[in-house]
Amino acid sequence: MKYEYANPRLRPASKERYDDIIKLFNEHLDQQGMKFSFQAAQEWLEGIYNPNTYNVSFHALKSWLRAKYAKRSMADRLRLREFWESIHMKQPKKAVDKNGFLTPDKVFLLVENAPTRISCMILALFFSGSRISALLRTKLTDCTIDSKEGYVYINTIDKCDMAGTVSITLSLYNKIRETFRGQTYLFETFEGKKYSREYVSREIHDVANRCELHANCHILRHSKAMYLKAQGYTPDEIARALRHRNILTTLEYYFHNTLTAEQQLGKFKESGV
Repeated sequence: MKYEYANPRLRPASKERYDDIIKLFNEHLDQQGMKFSFQAAQEWLEGIYNPNTYNVSFHALKSWLRAKYAKRSMADRLRLREFWESIHMKQPKKAVDKNGFLTPDKVFLLVENAPTRISCMILALFFSGSRISALLRTKLTDCTIDSKEGYVYINTIDKCDMAGTVSITLSLYNKIRETFRGQTYLFETFEGKKYSREYVSREIHDVANRCELHANCHILRHSKAMYLKAQGYTPDEIARALRHRNILTTLEYYFHNTLTAEQQLGKFKESGV
């Protein structure tokens, strides 16, 4: 059954993400030679380690099943309700610890061991701090080249439909254009389509395994934030760089809700107050 969105108010990015998740679930069933059952859905969810991925997959599956069961009998709908009541969301892990990001040296180790196309994506994710979904939607018309300064500014539509601008170096942009030769998208397949986040995530995961590192697309975003923190940038500056809507998100993830005396009072100390 093709996925029908039960909630028409979902943002386009959310619809796309949900559709990809349901596709993965159905592929899992096909690979295992299984038909849909509540037990199969529960086992699939339990196999997802990351709490954030688990919760998004939980909502995608719930929305899909709500549409699938909309015209079923009352007894079937009650069984569906009982199934969801037996499953609980996971508490998302927010604070990024030492295993949740890569130092620049480790990022470049990934780059050195990745195929050219994937190495370009790794660098773009790290340099821009962008979410993978926003980066893969980038069109050539979204890019503004500043030859004098040596940067390329990319207009993106990020989470919650937030418009923002990220940047990469001009040399990386030129390498991407030479490698992908896209006509529409910055990262474009040979068929002229944008890459799927699942494909890129899988390729980066494989490279990380070969390098004996724990890495994925979002860890590269965390790595950019932790690099900026190590360079002495303030939470407010990092929040703007990552386009967080609320600085509390930045504090929870990267500062563990704590600021040093220098971060809180450094500017006053410099002024002699």
